[in-house]
Amino acid sequence: MSFAIRRNTASVRSIWKPMYGHSQYQFHQGHIHHGQMELLQRYSTAPVKKSLNLNSLYVISIPITTHKSYIYCNHKVSLLDASQRETVPQIVRAENKVVGLATKAWNKLLASELSINKLVVKLVRKLLNTIPYDESFLRSFPSKKTMIREINQEHYSELPRTILTSEIESGNYSLDQLKPIPVFHPRFQDPQAILDQLHGVRDNLGAFHRKWALLCGIGIPLTLPLALVPVVPNVPCFYLTYRFYCHLKALMGVHNLGYLLESTKDDSSVESTPHLSFKALAELDVPYLEDATFAKVRAQDSDENEHILVTPEIIDRMVETLDLQHLKDDLHKALTQETARLEQGLASDPVE
Repeated sequence: MSFAIRRNTASVRSIWKPMYGHSQYQFHQGHIHHGQMELLQRYSTAPVKKSLNLNSLYVISIPITTHKSYIYCNHKVSLLDASQRETVPQIVRAENKVVGLATKAWNKLLASELSINKLVVKLVRKLLNTIPYDESFLRSFPSKKTMIREINQEHYSELPRTILTSEIESGNYSLDQLKPIPVFHPRFQDPQAILDQLHGVRDNLGAFHRKWALLCGIGIPLTLPLALVPVVPNVPCFYLTYRFYCHLKALMGVHNLGYLLESTKDDSSVESTPHLSFKALAELDVPYLEDATFAKVRAQDSDENEHILVTPEIIDRMVETLDLQHLKDDLHKALTQETARLEQGLASDPVE
């Protein structure tokens, strides 16, 4: 292992410290470059605008390391008008109701003062924290048929503003009538790095989620007899059912990515991906700039040493200023998992 990689060991660990002092920027080669200083001066005192419209369709990329990001698709049935919502498949509406009931049951369990229920909550949370964070962002992408797409503004007079992808497949609409889905990212992130990560998720995780959906499906009936045990909730059955649902949702996300990542050329470049439009968003820079932890985010196959970009404080600021509180737990999980991965890699890599 090179000296440069060894030097980063302490940096990965020190990211958990609340204050860095004068040596803070050693995490990124020890110097703030001229362009980075300009950004610091420009945004350190500027108010942060909440420019993300939570009632619109978009994808957002939040860099966790210099090679990997947490990616989330903001997709809501409420984007459709009342008449269009009636065309949403019954299974999707049933799913929303079941998820709502499950959420109420979980909140009731959280509020319980019974010692057995507190133990169950602690166990379930421990299990949930072991789930890879990239599964969460896969689940944010709906199935291909139920994905909502927005129409280009020049067609507003003749077409509804939003449609389901299933309507496109029926031949009623063409690709040029669709507005590309915006993919928002910080200005210091290379859009190709996001696209490469999405391609990697699509190509590598389908078989994984298919396998575990099958195993969870087999395990569910085997745990049903545990419901006969009085007082104690049937945690194994509930957990396997939940994981079965999660793996199916992740599989749907994988299949939808296969559609969204279609290319007009033989390569997989940003320019040849018509369904997505990559847009740098200055407001996403600000949480990183305040701690000077930003660095150029490149593809995973880059030769540059990988290191952590976020801190717990950066995450808290980001979700507050951009109204992304619903992503807070997943972002903290992503930070924990990526820090552990990098530390494990450094520990197992022999010194040259």
